[in-house]
Amino acid sequence: MCGLPAQARLQGKDISPMLQDPTHTVRSAAFSVAPMRKGFLLREDNWAFIQYGEQGQNGTELYHIKTDPGQYTNLATNPAHAKTVARFRKQMAAKLAAIRDNDLQRRKR
Repeated sequence: MCGLPAQARLQGKDISPMLQDPTHTVRSAAFSVAPMRKGFLLREDNWAFIQYGEQGQNGTELYHIKTDPGQYTNLATNPAHAKTVARFRKQMAAKLAAIRDNDLQRRKR
C-alpha cells in the first residue's frame, strides 16, 4: 500500500485492490485453525466446512450458514451434499499442503 516491496518470507495476499473496488476478491475462502482440537475451517459464501485431523480422520462438518446460522445441522454425511464435501476436501488438502512450506514450518525443522 505504501509502495514498498513485500519480503519473500511474509505470508499473505495484497488486499489493496479492495480499497478501490469493494467487489474485488482476494481469496475464495477464509481459512482458520483450531490447534487444540486439530481442526481446520474453510468458510466460503454460505458454507462452513470443518475438518478434524489432516485428512478429516477425526470428523468432518458442513453447514449452510444462510439457512443454519447457528450451525446445528451437520450436512457432511448427507448424500445431497457429497459434491460440496468433496470440493471442500480438495480445497482443504491444497491449503494444508501450501501452508506446510511457510516460514514458521521452516523454523521448526
